[in-house]
Amino acid sequence: MPLWPPKMAKSIFDIFAKTSENEIPTDEKMRQNLIYFLAGIDTTNIGLITDKNTTKIKINPRYDNREMLNVFEGVGIDIRNIKRFINQMNYLSDTYKNILAEYMLKEVERYHDYILSCYNKSFEEIYVILRPFIDEFHEFSTLIKLIEVLNEIEIFKVVQERRDLVKNLFYARIYESLTNKIYMETYIWMVQGFADKDFYILAKNEDIFEFDECYWVNKFAVAKTTPIFYKHSIKKIYDSGLYCNIIRKITNRSPDINRIPVTFENFLSEKMDRNIILIYDYIKKQFESLIEDKLYNEIDQIYRCFFLNDVSFILDLFDVLDNDIYLPIDNTLHRMNLMNKKQNEFILFKYADARINHYVLKILNIEKFTGQIRKNVLENVTIEFKNKNIADIFLSKKVFFELEIIFRYLFTLLILEYIFIKLPKNRFNTNATMFLVQLRSCMYTYIQGLKIERGIEKVVGNFTKFIKMCLNKFYLTNVQVFQLFSDILDLFFEYIYVQSNEEIYHERFLRLVVNLKKEIEKISTDHCFLYFLEYFKL
Repeated sequence: MPLWPPKMAKSIFDIFAKTSENEIPTDEKMRQNLIYFLAGIDTTNIGLITDKNTTKIKINPRYDNREMLNVFEGVGIDIRNIKRFINQMNYLSDTYKNILAEYMLKEVERYHDYILSCYNKSFEEIYVILRPFIDEFHEFSTLIKLIEVLNEIEIFKVVQERRDLVKNLFYARIYESLTNKIYMETYIWMVQGFADKDFYILAKNEDIFEFDECYWVNKFAVAKTTPIFYKHSIKKIYDSGLYCNIIRKITNRSPDINRIPVTFENFLSEKMDRNIILIYDYIKKQFESLIEDKLYNEIDQIYRCFFLNDVSFILDLFDVLDNDIYLPIDNTLHRMNLMNKKQNEFILFKYADARINHYVLKILNIEKFTGQIRKNVLENVTIEFKNKNIADIFLSKKVFFELEIIFRYLFTLLILEYIFIKLPKNRFNTNATMFLVQLRSCMYTYIQGLKIERGIEKVVGNFTKFIKMCLNKFYLTNVQVFQLFSDILDLFFEYIYVQSNEEIYHERFLRLVVNLKKEIEKISTDHCFLYFLEYFKL
């Protein structure tokens, strides 16, 4: 589509050819030149010049009636800005700007018809005929400057604000076009979960998720520029598209919309909030029927594995391994996984490069020399949960990291207890065993307190709160207390390897326990821990 009238193209060269620098232009010649100027074409008599970022009209100084032409400066500048914008949109796929450019092009074509009818009009008549376009094009030019670097939803917001500020039919029509596009994008998001890059719900690349982020919470976010007419419905709009994406992530197919209660044509009706609720309920029902039971079962499996709910299975492993728990871990991990495969298909035993107490101390920013570390089952076992088909979507890497810490801590206490029970009896051995038994018993009073409720948000929310509670109740987040627990565990490990000088070990143990009790009393009224520590006195 040409951006100036075809009738002008043939004669434009005649305008330049017939006008010499020394000739004094007539009113008729200036009217012809003005018509071309108004179409966005400079001539030898009328054009635009830019000086120090300021654009203004330049009129042949030999023409006496220059003041009369100055009133056309604004529309001359605006028509060039508009045509430049329309031309740029031929090479860009910015949909909202394309809608604006398409509307502006129609107005420019209509404007061309008007200026072609002005050949035989006076300057005053031309101004009166074009006055509606002069005002409209100035608004077009203003809008182009405002939206130059904005995304689609920001453009919509500007159009909305200008519509309320400037009573112009242009904004009413453009607003309707943009609104219909937003309706369409919202409908597609709600029933399929697809969104353009400038949609008001933004997607985050999973490759750049932070350690504590997960798909369920952090994959999508609502932009600050959400259309105001969705203000009260945005949660349901967001959730519906999120559900669609999770369904597709798990099943590799989009939700079934064959029986969806709202077609796109219905969605454009005035019952906006009602239609959003109907779609949301329809998608949510599919989502919950597909996900809820699977997620519930997976969280339950995670809970049982990482919190050692089935200690009999672990104790059976210890019995089979017997003294091999002291051997290099490479020799025993394979055997453990073979035995485990028959009992628990969800976990894989793996090597950890440090004792759990040293690992936690590092997290708490405490570094200290702790003697020789032996790479064996006793000190270096962790697990990986293999059945995270759904849990990965709802739980972050941080949550699984915390679960691994809890598992390793419980596993360490269990294996130490198992070994001390088998060692020859003496005062230190007896007290160490009792300490480990009572410590695990206190921990399991908290562990057994988890109630996995139905409902996806409740399942995920309660489980993550439960993990945090256990970390705190086990003192895995307290520097002073856990440092003493760590010293006690190191003492136990040291004794297991030497099995001599039990009186010296016993005295060291009692001193550590007394200090432990003092530290716990400073920060907690946890009667479970404090009560059993009363037994150990110097």
